[in-house]
Amino acid sequence: MMPRHRRIRPWALSGLTLLLLLAGFAPGGVSALAGPHTPHISASSLTAGASAPAAATGSGTLSGSLGTPPSTVDVSAEGTADWIEWGDAAATNSNRKANVSPQISAFTSIGSGADSQSGGGGAVVTWSDSTPVISGTNNRQGVFVPGAGNGFRLTLPADPISRTLRLYVNVFAAQMAITAAVSDGSAPAYTDNALVDTSDSFQNGAKAGVYTLTYSAATAGQTLAVTLTTGTDYGVVRSSNQDGGVVIEAATLQQASASPTVTASAAVSATATDTATAGTATDTATAGGQRRPPLE
Repeated sequence: MMPRHRRIRPWALSGLTLLLLLAGFAPGGVSALAGPHTPHISASSLTAGASAPAAATGSGTLSGSLGTPPSTVDVSAEGTADWIEWGDAAATNSNRKANVSPQISAFTSIGSGADSQSGGGGAVVTWSDSTPVISGTNNRQGVFVPGAGNGFRLTLPADPISRTLRLYVNVFAAQMAITAAVSDGSAPAYTDNALVDTSDSFQNGAKAGVYTLTYSAATAGQTLAVTLTTGTDYGVVRSSNQDGGVVIEAATLQQASASPTVTASAAVSATATDTATAGTATDTATAGGQRRPPLE
């Protein structure tokens, strides 16, 4: 008797395909485990040119430069994120931008020098949106601290958003030393001592400068610390009647807009449908306008 050959019916193949699908071996990376109505996007379903959101670089930035200040600076126009000026009426006096959360701290004194109101020598500062004094013009005052090693310290918030700080300063018979550093150490510190007034007579006025610091941190919740001190006191070196020192006049801050968040739905322009029935399995997907044929 001739052996009977069992005929493989089409539905049997479909059943086998269904088992493969249930085991997670579906072609094209589409798994039937996602359920008959749950889309499952595979890597092959990405539209050409689309990409996932980029990972953070993990590093901060800090760069600085010294320039000559303009004859007049409008801190209200320049300090779009925040600004502060010191010494308008007295050494203890300051005015700052109104109706914003302060980002530039009040200064803290470094060393043992006594703070006093400076008599000018820096840029002319004007403003129109501050508290407690709403507006001011023709202000050349600042806060002066004499003696080597004495000076000021400021702190500002730092995170992955880029910010630019401008410090309006000047020196009398002294060399200024500036240091800036991000608290998480994600960028090299910035130092400079190029602002120098070597005269030993205060009748010769002061040497003015503006430091521009652009910075960001690798992570949120960090700070930028800035110190301004007298490196060399030429008043003492040349036997002046008064110590040389540094003056802080004003500071402004600009802040870049936060980068928009890219979501997966914006990066992926593909749709997929997965359906499975007791006797058949169908896998259809559209990716970049190409429709896959159903599984055999």
